[in-house]
Amino acid sequence: MPLKILLINEIENLYIKTLKHAHLPLWAGVLKGITPEIHTIYFIDCAFDKINFEHLKNYDLICLSILTPSAYNVYKIGDFCLKNNIKCIIGGVHASIFPEEVKVHCDSVVAGEVEGVWLDILEDVKNNRLKPFYNGKESELNELPYLDHKIYRKYRYTFDSLEIMRGCPYNCEFCTISYISGGKCRFKSLEIIKRELEEIKLKNTILIAPNIVVNRKRSIEIFDSVGPYNLRWGLYGSGNLLINRTDLLDSLQKNGCYIINIGFENLSVSALKSMHKHHNIDVDPKKLIAQLHDRGILVAGSLMVGWDSDNKSIFKSTIDTVNELELDFPYIFLFTPYPSTRVYYRLLKENRILTKDWSRYNGTDVVFQPKNMSREELLNGCIETLEYTARISNEFKYAFRVKRSIKRKAESLVASYFHRKFIKSVIKNAEHGLLNEIQQIDSN
Repeated sequence: MPLKILLINEIENLYIKTLKHAHLPLWAGVLKGITPEIHTIYFIDCAFDKINFEHLKNYDLICLSILTPSAYNVYKIGDFCLKNNIKCIIGGVHASIFPEEVKVHCDSVVAGEVEGVWLDILEDVKNNRLKPFYNGKESELNELPYLDHKIYRKYRYTFDSLEIMRGCPYNCEFCTISYISGGKCRFKSLEIIKRELEEIKLKNTILIAPNIVVNRKRSIEIFDSVGPYNLRWGLYGSGNLLINRTDLLDSLQKNGCYIINIGFENLSVSALKSMHKHHNIDVDPKKLIAQLHDRGILVAGSLMVGWDSDNKSIFKSTIDTVNELELDFPYIFLFTPYPSTRVYYRLLKENRILTKDWSRYNGTDVVFQPKNMSREELLNGCIETLEYTARISNEFKYAFRVKRSIKRKAESLVASYFHRKFIKSVIKNAEHGLLNEIQQIDSN
């Protein structure tokens, strides 16, 4: 029996507003690639389209992927499906962390990676024997079908996406990757990567990998595979694996890499140790950024405020760090203890988790009790720091302070426009969180 299946990518409102044209969600293309042709797959990305709930009745199966901040949006869809006897299955990060909670809002939950159980799910739907829980194991990426890009064609994304690997060997206290994808790095083969490169239609592409440069030899082989396609691409990389690696840096430059996102998080040795981000301790960030700038590569750097070692001086020191490092695109993040991370369970044990309202776990609200300042002070300081980085004068300074070609400067200005737009939206959401915080304090 052929099935009509609807995949829904529901995301948290901040990202709907600010990253509407961001890179495409990989999970939908993966499922499309696995699904036998007898079935028909439809796709809605809520960054572009609103859900017409009555139309959900036209499908045999509704599939949703859930992140913690979008949990309640997903639950509304799941509750509607349950009420109207529409088969609904939910997977994704939040479902892997809290399967029992998610199950209340759907017929079935996938915890872990869906690829290995998807065909079983389809058979169970056809035979009306859908199980309440499916436990997906870590997939061998080389055994998966190719990502099917056709499912994305009706939307205009800014960036294409090419998944390179899963897993990360660094178990940082604040990060969910090791819990969700494991500590073993699983790379796709060059053959599969080249096949998927043939399907990429957009000039701008993000290589999706928690830390692609963890294997230098494999990374260079991958970069050399991407180079002939004349793409402008970016990636996430760890500073300790990039600094002074001339062959790796030269390969990035030669093959079209134009931006790297590096998680500096904090320059304090004590803070890095407490985060279990020991691999950043001996990295000279200014030297690393200079090595990338010398090759014309832009640097987006993330810095975190609100860690237990931080006090009110962190905001000025963060601004000083942004200026000293000459970051092209500084991203200041309000520390958020996401569920499944070690720091979340530590704060929970210390009775410092203030809410389990998952909609507030969006990086713009304080959901825990800070150690060395009040919640209001943390939010205010974060907003002021963000406002500094979003000044037009500073955006121009970021774009022009490094010697680049006219073309690269123009690209930097365009990227700066979107950077400023994103930061402004984060500020707006943080101000909303601050207003709620002040009202809560006043009511007490």
